[in-house]
Amino acid sequence: MPVVEIFARLQRRLPYIHPFSNGRGRHARLRADIFLYSRNHPIPQWPQIPPMPQGNEIRDQYIKAMKNADEGDGSVLIRFIEDCLKDANWNTTWS
Repeated sequence: MPVVEIFARLQRRLPYIHPFSNGRGRHARLRADIFLYSRNHPIPQWPQIPPMPQGNEIRDQYIKAMKNADEGDGSVLIRFIEDCLKDANWNTTWS
């Protein structure tokens, strides 16, 4: 299974095991990012939604992608993640 697909599955499932209603998305993104980092893979450049004028639109796209994945269609979530990966500028070496 491709790394990005595993990442998308983690991203979708982790909110269900987070014990609190607040912070589930942040927790899932952090844990999924750690997975990518452990595979020496670029980490998505997640949009900083609150300060962006189109922040609500991006958040709506993310939520729609997560709902589609919940219904069995992970392709929208994978595309959303791949779009975030396009903006990633990641260096695998520590300075």
